[in-house]
Amino acid sequence: MIKFACVVFSHTLKESFPIHSVKKKMNILIDGLILVLPVQRASFRKAASLADQAALSLRAGDALHLALCADNGATMCTLDQSLAKAAPLVGVEAVLL
Repeated sequence: MIKFACVVFSHTLKESFPIHSVKKKMNILIDGLILVLPVQRASFRKAASLADQAALSLRAGDALHLALCADNGATMCTLDQSLAKAAPLVGVEAVLL
């Protein structure tokens, strides 16, 4: 659910909500649906390696999300078709929303 949280949060920020409302919505997501993972150096290294693979066509942020999923056995939930296609190539299960 890593990518999903980022998508929901950025969508929420684009709307005109007071900041306390945005924080409340994010806390509801985090408490009920999402496991928040710390980002370790190894994940950054793995992300750099993934981003360096031209065949995957990953941006840095997407590579980091995939690395975190790979390191923690998480499923990538995304709206991005190219990210959903790249995930299985690096051993990550993906769900295209």
